[in-house]
Amino acid sequence: PRIHRPSVTPPDSANAAFCFDPASLEAAARAGVPFRVAILPTFDTRWSGSFDEAQALLVAHDHLLAALPHGVRSRAHVLGPLAPRGWAPPADRAALQAERELDAPVALVPASLLEVAGVTPLLMQLGLSPARYLFDVGLDVEAAEVLRAHAPTHDLDAALFARVPPSGDDPGALPYWQLADVVVARPGSLEATLALAVGAGLVLLLEPGDERAA
Repeated sequence: PRIHRPSVTPPDSANAAFCFDPASLEAAARAGVPFRVAILPTFDTRWSGSFDEAQALLVAHDHLLAALPHGVRSRAHVLGPLAPRGWAPPADRAALQAERELDAPVALVPASLLEVAGVTPLLMQLGLSPARYLFDVGLDVEAAEVLRAHAPTHDLDAALFARVPPSGDDPGALPYWQLADVVVARPGSLEATLALAVGAGLVLLLEPGDERAA
């Protein structure tokens, strides 16, 4: 069968539509595509439209099934996280940690959370839990400088790394993520999805309005 993931209107020849947003699902229904799948790729089951037009729903984790409306759970299936190619749990996380001389637990924290929680409140909360912290600063030089200045004042056992895409034989940030026992993330964020992909536990940082997503 020909399969099309619609952005606005699928072609007449499509007989299956994989829809990542309500607008695509509605467009597929209007076009008469016979089999329509709604995909919720992140750790967030909020969907601004109706699931009525979907014959099936795919979610990233089995725990998310309970967060779906009762009327659609029978049509829902666990797809797993949608992550970059090659992102998977390590064969032996403890061995990787020992190779890097890291004592468990290892907690990974995206530096983007500094803007959500604030530098001092976030570091104070992290300081209450003894762990080896790995901060993913992405390509944010300013965030790296802030963490270098403030993390020592909170007695955090911490290190920084940049999240760079894989290139050739370089796996990028994946090995650092595979070291993590837990990841601190916002619900519905890319980081929550990456945590699921590498088999790490999740600690969700909530803001007002996030309770339903968690």
